[in-house]
Amino acid sequence: MAINALVIVVMIGVFFFRVGQRQDQMELGLLERANQVAHRVAKSVEPTLWNIYQKSADRKYTEAVSSAILDSELAADYLGAVVVYGNFAHIFMGRKNLVDKQIVNFRKGDRSYFKVSGYDVISVPVRQGKMSIGSVSVFFNVAHNASRLQRIRMGEFIQGCLIALIFIFILNISRQAHLSKLFAEESLVSLKITQDQLIEAEKMAALGSLVAGVAHEINTPLGVSLTSTSYIEECANTILEANESNTLTKAKLQENLADIINGTNLSLNSLHRVSSLVATFKELAVDRGEDEIRSVSIRDYITQIMATLSMTLYEHNIQFKLSDGDEIEVVSIPLALSQVITSLTGNSIKHAFEGKAGGTITIGVQQLDENHIQINYQDDGIGMSKEVTENIFEPFYTTTRHTGGVGLDMNIIYNIVHKKLAGKIKVHSEMWQGAEFIITLPLKLVIEKSDTMDL
Repeated sequence: MAINALVIVVMIGVFFFRVGQRQDQMELGLLERANQVAHRVAKSVEPTLWNIYQKSADRKYTEAVSSAILDSELAADYLGAVVVYGNFAHIFMGRKNLVDKQIVNFRKGDRSYFKVSGYDVISVPVRQGKMSIGSVSVFFNVAHNASRLQRIRMGEFIQGCLIALIFIFILNISRQAHLSKLFAEESLVSLKITQDQLIEAEKMAALGSLVAGVAHEINTPLGVSLTSTSYIEECANTILEANESNTLTKAKLQENLADIINGTNLSLNSLHRVSSLVATFKELAVDRGEDEIRSVSIRDYITQIMATLSMTLYEHNIQFKLSDGDEIEVVSIPLALSQVITSLTGNSIKHAFEGKAGGTITIGVQQLDENHIQINYQDDGIGMSKEVTENIFEPFYTTTRHTGGVGLDMNIIYNIVHKKLAGKIKVHSEMWQGAEFIITLPLKLVIEKSDTMDL
């Protein structure tokens, strides 16, 4: 705003300077023209004035000649009167313009009228050799150029306004472009921060799924173990009570001992199951806390990942199937792979099975060549349109913006696969035909990174 005001002030100053300069030029031009008229008349009437002193009998003839000379000069509309004075300041000949453009004789009292009316006067001597024999006075209207000067003012004003508006417009556009650039840079930084935060949120969400899976998977064997232990305690109390009351028989002892052995075996099996689950979940929890590159058995690892999501799948009546195939050892980042599988599963639950009573997620693994493997993730959900499949990996593209969707989940998956896992991901889908995500990964991530660095 201050810059715009400064521009306007400068343009106003330039306007007054240019108008004043033009006004001065016009006044000087008018003065110069009046001066030229005075000199022409002085030169023209000089023989006539000299003739008066030499031949007074010819005065009538010489006055007529002088009158014609003055009348011809008064054709210029900026002239009010032209007066020729004799050597003793008496009027020899004078002519003036009336309002109706009639030219009449100039009288002695007209001089004061022209001065009061705003006319200026310029006088030059009439010389005969070195001797001054009279003078010529020209009365000219200094306001003659008023209408022209008004047009000049208007033109300068319009021109100045246009230049000022154009300059302010360009200045504001440049300033807006600069602000837009700063805003875009800030937005980019904010976007990167948001992406990092969302990736961390994905980690925490995966860890939350892990905790929910642990609680669900461990709860059943622990419940069985608790029930078995309670039953063992009940059998032991029965034996003690019978022994104290001397009613303990061999058959009753054998029956309760058999129940105790069965309960103990059932409890031990359940506890072994819990121990195995804890070991599996501990391994996954460590993977989800570090971006460590290590060797994993890919099929077993995917099974472990989906086991942590079993409770979520159960709640949505979704089955998980792992296609048949050979076990493959890969060198990769387990955490990143876990994030991809977990996010794809969450995306299927949120979008593919929306409005459906349940469904199936199928994951297959195969080795493409000596350097690459392929993971096929499929769901039998509602599928996607062509527009969605073409834009699904674009940042901020979402079909659920009206419900608060941000559109970064699939973009995060894309970035993890391409940047962290050095792989590729593509999608095939049609409406009501489910969706398939094909992920191609290097068999040995460490070797590929080393090769890239050597290049």
